[in-house]
Amino acid sequence: MEKALGARRKDILFQFLSEAMVITGIGGAGGMLLAWLVSVFAGRITFYSAIAKGGEAADIRLILSPTIVIVSTTILIVVGLVSGMVPALKASRLNPIDALRYE
Repeated sequence: MEKALGARRKDILFQFLSEAMVITGIGGAGGMLLAWLVSVFAGRITFYSAIAKGGEAADIRLILSPTIVIVSTTILIVVGLVSGMVPALKASRLNPIDALRYE
């Protein structure tokens, strides 16, 4: 549709990529928040250590290390760029008449 209205290829690519990165960022932030909540609440569950003496080694402790956060964020950015780039390239190469035909 934008192509039929006179948008340049660069504008279409920027729009698709910015939308993909916003969706990716919101999903990534939600995923990290969920992982943090799970790690906090899993640590509060009563396990074997509350029943037996010397059973502290059986408890589960979930730790979110900075390395894991950096690696997962990098993978998330790459996937977001690729998933935004493929439809952006298709949309930017579309003939304006064809774009209006399917609208």
